[in-house]
Amino acid sequence: MELQSDNNPFAIYSNPKTDLFFGVRNVRDRGDQESLLQFNNIQNGLRAGFYVLGNQYNNKTVDEIGQTYSRTDKEGYTNYLKQKLNDDFILNANDDESLLKLGIAIMGFETGHQDKVLEKLNISENQILAAIKESKEERPNSLYSQ
Repeated sequence: MELQSDNNPFAIYSNPKTDLFFGVRNVRDRGDQESLLQFNNIQNGLRAGFYVLGNQYNNKTVDEIGQTYSRTDKEGYTNYLKQKLNDDFILNANDDESLLKLGIAIMGFETGHQDKVLEKLNISENQILAAIKESKEERPNSLYSQ
């Protein structure tokens, strides 16, 4: 899967703000579709994903997250998140466990690996928790953006 080789399991799109993310090495042009970021390693891709969740989705309900995060199948996305997180899930960006659960669900949907996403991407919950911690620290802008 291309998201895997891009080290972008959250399928973060390229735009002037995201191109600055630490570790961005390039973007993958997809013709008519928006370009996706390519990261130099999986840890920086995870960090960027959790940065986005923590800064843009805090205190949002599962419905709000599904409707906002998905650019295409908003209903399917929301239903998938409800199945994985429950109807009453609200992201608490100050709670690493809350971020972990949402992040795994989003990566499962975006990569198509669903419940096997950690195994297929060869990442551990400890790596994810480290990425969550790193997502709360400022890093220099990517070399790609300069």
